[in-house]
This record gives sequence, structure tokens and C-alpha cells, in this order.
Amino acid sequence: FPTTHCPGPGHCRRDQHQAPQAGSGMDGVAKTNDDATQSKRSAVDLGYWQDEFIKSFCVTFEKQRKPPLINRGYYARVMSVTRFVRQFADAAGGRAQVVSLGAGYDTMFWRLRSQGYQFRRFVEVDCEDVVAQKRRMIERSRAVKRVHQDAEDVYRLVAADIRDADKLRQLSDDAGLDSALPTLFLAECVLVYLEGGSSRAVIEWAASFPTSMFVNYEPINPHDPFGKVMLRNLEARGCALLGIEACPTLDAQKRRFTDAGFAGSEAITMLQAYASLPVDDRKRAERLEFLDELEEWNLINSHYTLSWAWRDADGLGLDTVGRNDP
Repeated sequence: FPTTHCPGPGHCRRDQHQAPQAGSGMDGVAKTNDDATQSKRSAVDLGYWQDEFIKSFCVTFEKQRKPPLINRGYYARVMSVTRFVRQFADAAGGRAQVVSLGAGYDTMFWRLRSQGYQFRRFVEVDCEDVVAQKRRMIERSRAVKRVHQDAEDVYRLVAADIRDADKLRQLSDDAGLDSALPTLFLAECVLVYLEGGSSRAVIEWAASFPTSMFVNYEPINPHDPFGKVMLRNLEARGCALLGIEACPTLDAQKRRFTDAGFAGSEAITMLQAYASLPVDDRKRAERLEFLDELEEWNLINSHYTLSWAWRDADGLGLDTVGRNDP
């Protein structure tokens, strides 16, 4: 199962007409991991958020400054997902398990660990090649090893193909997950690359954990003019969105979770997610670079969604997690 980092806001511009690149299908999807990591580093270098670990996972040491549209888009995405993880960890009181599907070279674990957040288990899942490379990167990074050395019982990096239902069940054992503990599942542009049956199996597996949440980030609205261009651009990169027709709207996103066994769900556009971030920090980020492509910004972020779902057998108040900052 390759890493599935969507190119994300800013990489699907309506004026973009890219020639097809080498690689297709899931190989093309895997190639977006390097681009996503480099884009995050661009935003970090400019001060959008702090991440001392990101440069350890870039395939090149050369800085590559991205356009403001991309930098701000990654700020919206990273801050929105991070808010869910922080608040879930707080609600679980040190008992939280996190499972990041298609994690790629993400640095969430080390960022939050260095800030004092505690997890019972933090699992990252990806394909064998990405997992092997990430292990080598961890070994080479002094910054990562400084945080990692006292967290080896917590952190797990697992190679698995989540398109295989049997592998999902095996994943729980391989990662040392305890279904009785509060568990948060993260999927950033993962489900949208899977066919309907495979994505449903992933959600049903997550919903089998009695106290759990699922946070999902992916493109939507493929049928309007901008959405059609977005699909063509992604397909040109070898990233066919096999699952977008199954959940093309916010309502469909919400239904997919409750149909699979979650008690409740919500879905908003990334435009709404960005507007919900803390005002002071959002204004700080907006002062870093001038963005004159406001129409483009609004279009792109209305074609990406942040959706989430919950089951709350332990009564932790998971229906309120991620809605705003305390």
C-alpha cells in the first residue's frame, strides 16, 4: 500500500496542464510523498509552523520555496489534522492510540512528542519501500533519535497493504494495538485512492474499536468545471482517484462513516476548516506571505474536505473533538 499524500491545495490549480509523468496507478500516488514532504518543509522554513524534524525526511537538502497558495494550503491541512490529534490525546488522558494510514514521511509523532503529548501507541502504516526508507531516515537524524530513543515502546512503523481485508486484521497484531483503548485513525488522501469496497473495509475495521475516531482529508466535488480539471491534473500525475465517485459530496462523506458503524460524523470543506483555526495564529500565518490568488484559494479549498467520525463507548466526549481549540 503506497503512501498516499495528495498533492494537496495548490497542486490542482485550474490553470495547470501538466504532461503525464513517469509511473501510473499506485506508483504515481507513491511519488507524491516526496513532493508533500518538500512542500511542508517550504512552509516550515517560512515560519507557518514549527517542525525541527521535517528536513530529516526530505530526499534533497536543497530548499525549494513553494508558492504562497501551496504554503498556506499545507498550513491549513497540517494545523487542522494536528488539532484533532492533540485534542484526542487530551481526551484519552495518556491512553490514546493513533493509527496513521499512508503516513509517508510525516513527522506528527515527533512534533507532538517533543511538545509533551503522551500516547500509548502511535502507529504509522505504509508500503514496504516507504517504511524501509523512513527507518533509514530515522536512524540518520539526530533530532528524531533524540525524541525517538525513549519512545521505542510507543512508536510502530508497519508495512502493510490495507487494500487487503485480511491484512487489516493482521495489522492490529503487528502494531500491538489494543481495541479496548481509545484509538484515532488518520487518513490524508488515502481512502480516495481506494476502490469503494476497500475503503469501506478500512472504515469498518476502524469502527470495530468501541472508542474510536476517524479523521479523513481528501478531494471532493469532482463534477463541476474546477473539479474536472482537478481530476485531470491528478490523473496526469499518475494519481487516479478511484474512490471519489463513491463519496463526492459532504453528505456522502458523512454517510460513509455511519453506514460503516460509527455513531456520528461530520464533514466540512477545507475553506471552513481554515476559517475555524485560531484567529490569532491564522492572521500570523497570513502575514508571512502575500496571497493575491483569493479566488483560486476559495475554489481549491472548497474542493477538499475534512471529515471525521466517532464511537464513544468510554464517554470521552469525542463528538466535540476537533471542532475548535479550547
